[in-house]
Amino acid sequence: MLIKEPIKITGQSLYQDVVTYAQMGDHRTATEVDTKTAQWIRDELKKAGFTTELQTFDIPQYFIKEKSLTVSGKQVDCFPLWPVKSTGYETIKALLVKMQKGADQDNLKGSIALVTFPRAWGYLTLGKDHIDLIGDAAKAGAKAVIAVQEAPSPEIWAINVKLNEKEQPIPVIQVSPKDEKTLLLAIEKSEEVSLKLNVTFEAKAKTQNVIGKIGNGQKCIVVSTPTSGWFQSGGERGPGVSLFLNLARWVGQKQHNVSFIFVATSGHERFYVGMDRYMENLAPKPENVATWLHLGASIGTWSWKQTPDSMEKVPREPKEQSLVCSPQLLSTLQTSFADAKSFIPTSNGNNAGEVDGILKKGYNAFGIFNGHMYFHTPADGPENTAPELLEPIFVSLTKTFDAVEADFIGK
Repeated sequence: MLIKEPIKITGQSLYQDVVTYAQMGDHRTATEVDTKTAQWIRDELKKAGFTTELQTFDIPQYFIKEKSLTVSGKQVDCFPLWPVKSTGYETIKALLVKMQKGADQDNLKGSIALVTFPRAWGYLTLGKDHIDLIGDAAKAGAKAVIAVQEAPSPEIWAINVKLNEKEQPIPVIQVSPKDEKTLLLAIEKSEEVSLKLNVTFEAKAKTQNVIGKIGNGQKCIVVSTPTSGWFQSGGERGPGVSLFLNLARWVGQKQHNVSFIFVATSGHERFYVGMDRYMENLAPKPENVATWLHLGASIGTWSWKQTPDSMEKVPREPKEQSLVCSPQLLSTLQTSFADAKSFIPTSNGNNAGEVDGILKKGYNAFGIFNGHMYFHTPADGPENTAPELLEPIFVSLTKTFDAVEADFIGK
């Protein structure tokens, strides 16, 4: 089924979908915003001529009712570390003590521990070093932990957490590096700080993947993207969602000799749960897939350059965005992305995120992913991308699909 009126897809229209997505709010899995986003995507796929369905699944999830940190009588922005240990309705008041890994921790008893998560430990994933440091603070008698995460930007940087991680032994909140001086001053003055983290837990919170299908070809092209994230995720998730929707509109306006399956997945920040559920239960077999495109994080986002006065947005240099693929797609992508200067396709196995799992299962696939300066932070708004960055990527993707389909017909 073809939609009646052709839609002109431009950089500006691509960017508008990023804005729409980001303005919905924080996109954490199983929240009202997550559900609203899924419905919006489903509606847009229907408008493009797709038949749609929801794949619902359960996920353990935490929901923030109240979070606060008061230092020297002032509120400091904070965010809980998953899996969350709640204070309930209680406010913890205690002296703040700087904790050093490996040092004597006798002075932590009854205190709130201030720790640093070094950038070298990784700032995208909760790992053994983070867990051990928090565990040491709890064993030493600390009532809670305030963590400063070193990362590319001086913002609160949320950390992805696997589903099977145990709940933190004591409440843990993250703060921005730019607030560390305020906290150190409170230590110097021996001032008490107040921390409250009232969070509810649902063992079987409900979320969903959105699946759209069009066409009756013997083989299919699959397009997937995550839709969930810690915050509004304008740069992290917005471009992928926009490219996903506009590729669906492009597909709906043309006759094709292959079928298309579009899959928008939730659960990304809990280690790709939505994609895992789709792969386990509904994904087509590799031999039935002509190619699979995965639209990952931070596609078409700005790079940043330090000037004497500030950080300035600049276009990305070659190789700054990861475009990975199966070896058999390398030549096609080198041609179709020739005008998208920040992309150099590779098939060297240096993959990440959902596309890594897709490739390992033997699909003829390619994917785009990266990070950016405000990735995983509350400051990740739509301004982290732009129309002029998105349009050449969209054009390159349509060229890729045309080439894949022509190759399929030729066989």
